[in-house]
Amino acid sequence: MRTRNVYRPAAMLFLAAGIVLLSGCQETPEESAVVSRAEGLSEDAAAEPLKEGETQTIELPAKWEETKKWNDDRWIFQADMALEPIETGNLPVVEMEPYAISQEELEKLTAYFADGRELYVPKPDSREDYQKKLDRIQNMEGVYSVYTIDVLLSDETRMLREGLELATPEAELTDQKAEVRFGPREMDPAEAATYKDYYSDEIETYDRDLYFSAD
Repeated sequence: MRTRNVYRPAAMLFLAAGIVLLSGCQETPEESAVVSRAEGLSEDAAAEPLKEGETQTIELPAKWEETKKWNDDRWIFQADMALEPIETGNLPVVEMEPYAISQEELEKLTAYFADGRELYVPKPDSREDYQKKLDRIQNMEGVYSVYTIDVLLSDETRMLREGLELATPEAELTDQKAEVRFGPREMDPAEAATYKDYYSDEIETYDRDLYFSAD
C-alpha cells in the first residue's frame, strides 16, 4: 500500500503531461475560427436566415442597472430600466467600406437637398456672437447655470476670449455664393483660435480636398 501511494503522484504527473502533449500536437485547422475584420466576415460567422414569416427572440438581461461617474463625480450617468426580450425577423449582416464621392455625385446630392435654393458659404460667428456666449456664461444662463459643468467653463471662457479678439463684427460679414466642389476646410482665424483643442486630431486633413459645406 505504501509503495502504491508513493508512485500515484508520479503517475498522475505523467498522465497530465501526456494530455498536454496530445493537445499541443492536434492538427491545426485549415481555417481560423477568428473572424478577420480586414478580410471581411466569414460565411460561417453569419447565422442561417429565417424562413418567411418566422421570427426569433433575442434574450436580454431582465434589468439594466449601471452608474458611470466622471470628473470627480461631477458628471453622473445612471440607468435603472427593466428590459424585455425582443422579437425580430432576419437581421442584416452589413459590411461597410470607404467610398469616394465623385464631383458629379456631389452636384446631384447638393441639387437634391438645395431644392432650387441658392447656396452660400457658411458665415463664421461674428464678434457679437462671441460676446453673447461670454455674457451667458458670466450670467449663468441656460445650460451654463448647471453646476456640474463649471469645471469646463474656465477653459471655454478662455477660448472664447481668444476668438473674440479675432472675430469679425457682424456688419462686416458679407454673403458669398458657394461653389459646389470639394476643397480644403476653411476656418476663419477666430474659429481656429477658439476650437484648436477640439480639432487637434483632425487638423492634418484640413488641407486636403475632402470638404464641402454650404448654407
